[in-house]
Amino acid sequence: MERSTFILMLALGLISITGCNKATDPDQLINKPASIPDSLGLSDMQGQVVSSFINKKTQTMGVLYASGPALKSADIIAMDKKGKTLTLVTWRQQDDPHWFGARIPADLLSVERIMLSDSESAAELQYQKLAGSNLTGVADTTGRSKRIGFILSLKPSVIP
Repeated sequence: MERSTFILMLALGLISITGCNKATDPDQLINKPASIPDSLGLSDMQGQVVSSFINKKTQTMGVLYASGPALKSADIIAMDKKGKTLTLVTWRQQDDPHWFGARIPADLLSVERIMLSDSESAAELQYQKLAGSNLTGVADTTGRSKRIGFILSLKPSVIP
């Protein structure tokens, strides 16, 4: 009887020793390459997530944020409200080291903004593209209308 108790206790001890992993360092849990710099002011704009997408061909993912008066309207994407801003943030994807099979954002690739001017005289769309993790302005806006069309075509996510 004592021998079987000893073997059982030994087995439980070995299982508990080998079954435990060292706790993950909290700094490893923050995805720093994918972090949006504070200089962008996305949190100051009080943007709300409108939509998200994954492009498997290019291995990228993106999130569309909206801010301004249009958030109160039923049609979030309609650009008929002055002062509205749409911001599309795009990242490269990578495998999640903490969850098998999951994909998470990697490096920040670009931030694109579409703004409707507050001017009463003319409703004018403004497009801005910032590239890379340091958000360098891109002067060459080749394909500008195509990108605006893509951003405006993103359907709002349905949340039950």
